[in-house]
Amino acid sequence: MIVFVDTNYFLQCKSYKELDWKEVFKGEELLVIIPITVLTEIDDKKKGGKSRIVKKGREATTFIKNIIRTDDSVFTDKIEGIQISFRVAERYSDDCLGSLSNSLNLSIADHRIIAEILCYLNNTESEKIVSLLTHDTNLIALAKTYKIDTILIPDSWLLPPENDAKDKEIINLQKEIIDLKKTHPDIDVVFSVNGETTQNTSSIAKFDLKIIQYVELSTYEMDYLIDIVKNNHPKQPVSTNKINIPGLWQNSMTYIPPTSEEISKYDQDYDQWLEDTKSNFDQIIKNDNSYNCLIDIVVNLKSTGFVPVEKLICNVTATIGGVILPGDFEFKKSERKLPSPPKPPQGSVENLYSSLIKSNFDITSYLPIHDHITTLNNLMPKQPFRKDRYEFYHHVQNETTIQFECEEFRHQTIRDLKVKTFAIKDTDQLVIDVEISGYNLREPVKRTLLINIGRQQVNMFDSLKTLVE
Repeated sequence: MIVFVDTNYFLQCKSYKELDWKEVFKGEELLVIIPITVLTEIDDKKKGGKSRIVKKGREATTFIKNIIRTDDSVFTDKIEGIQISFRVAERYSDDCLGSLSNSLNLSIADHRIIAEILCYLNNTESEKIVSLLTHDTNLIALAKTYKIDTILIPDSWLLPPENDAKDKEIINLQKEIIDLKKTHPDIDVVFSVNGETTQNTSSIAKFDLKIIQYVELSTYEMDYLIDIVKNNHPKQPVSTNKINIPGLWQNSMTYIPPTSEEISKYDQDYDQWLEDTKSNFDQIIKNDNSYNCLIDIVVNLKSTGFVPVEKLICNVTATIGGVILPGDFEFKKSERKLPSPPKPPQGSVENLYSSLIKSNFDITSYLPIHDHITTLNNLMPKQPFRKDRYEFYHHVQNETTIQFECEEFRHQTIRDLKVKTFAIKDTDQLVIDVEISGYNLREPVKRTLLINIGRQQVNMFDSLKTLVE
């Protein structure tokens, strides 16, 4: 079999030794003819630059020179049982090439290749099949016009796509970053809000948070609840009559009713208790709303470089819509319970001796007084506090900023910095800015957490009704 090759065979395909020739050719012998037009195109491609095409053009030129230098100008090799011979086509004159067809434009490379194949077929008597091997769709279409058999170069023969200038620049920059990481520290930052990891886009992390907001009770709802409280805890009647309880002389008892002042105080305490209960309902709503506005944020730091970060300082600032709370701040959700109603005055019961003997006995006056107790711990000198150079320590600078410090943040380690924040009432967005600096960091690492807050209005009346019933 005889096959003419197009220029893309040399510029876009792997080396002939790497090709699976049996994928295309089934015979035992193959003659590969290189058209003169292909030589001219390869010669143009090898000039200047360092691209892959230039490199492949130079390799092809060297390969063709080695063919020409052989004794019979034929280079033969055997690959997987197929004997493959390469040679350069004969040089035909323009008159010979142009005489075959008036429709061919010899100034176009594809047309000259077709003309060369037609000249070969016209001047050679051979029973072997002559084909054109190419990956050029236009050339295949042109060859079929002149009834020339064509073979499409399979994709498996082609080299992978070459990276363009921008791709190469990106690859080089990535290599530089890797090299810099080997000599400099680097830090990755990931946020989590109330236990859920945020979605990071470049230097900004976003999170959608829904806060339940309890609405104030209406006047009707408040009065309804107070009526239930009154029914469950009515004001107790108080007896004002003095009663003698008969008995032996020494056991005679007399019930002494409460004084008018005690009864008046009870009436005032009961009315105040109802007012306190109202305030308690309001306070439960306020406390729950405040608790729901507390947001636990974790700033996850990962030292991704190959050296530790020295003298790390991390500032976490609530830039918009919130405040930073101290690290030891604890806000427990209020327990939903009513204040205890006042107890009515009970009066008293006296006998002869209890009315005559009234004294105060203070046992504390008999206890020894120790103004100062000297112990072994008081005598021992206090040891100065020593910081662990690998630990993080924090202090709140102001109501919007907390600062973390670490003497040495070891490489390839992870640390969670916990921050408590409070979303200001009615704000719909909380912005947290993080800035990390270090003695040997090339530049500060800056990240932003954007929390979009949605508020769901909820009525607590039914819940409070259950409480008082």
